Amino acid sequence: NEWGVTKESTLLFTNFFLLFLLALVFIGTILPLMVEAIKGVKISIQQPFFNAFAPWIGMSLVSLLGIGNMMKWKNGKMDYPIAGLLFPFFLSTILTFYLHLQRHFDLKVFVIYLLVLWTCSVLFMDLVFRLKKLNWNGHLLLKYNRYYLGSFFVHIGFLMAVIGFSGSYSDITAMV
Repeated sequence: NEWGVTKESTLLFTNFFLLFLLALVFIGTILPLMVEAIKGVKISIQQPFFNAFAPWIGMSLVSLLGIGNMMKWKNGKMDYPIAGLLFPFFLSTILTFYLHLQRHFDLKVFVIYLLVLWTCSVLFMDLVFRLKKLNWNGHLLLKYNRYYLGSFFVHIGFLMAVIGFSGSYSDITAMV
């Protein structure tokens, strides 16, 4: 067996990035308590510590989410790679530039929005491809693909949370 890019490998790397994020939050939360218990000194780990690492971990998670959902199990092939990946990229690039003109994002937030919008578009393209295979029969999709629909909504929710987190990287307190 040789290592290749498959749905399984993207899932594995997604789990690694989630573990990195868990470790980051754990260290940022527990380290001040441990220092206070051992040395009696109160320390505080502030936002810059988390902002130095969390966006990069999050962007990696978001990228893998988009690619991994389009792949088939075991062989890693995609039914429509150009329509499923490139069309969403062009669409998300246009939307991100429009949002950038409205909100004047910095580069980090611009990249986060681009990746999140790309991944959302990829997820919707995947949904379209599944419906196309079922001859546009939404009833069959609901009946036999409940696991898929559940994961679809969970992934969209995760992406919306990432968009929310990106506001803290550019000091956005409200979207007016």
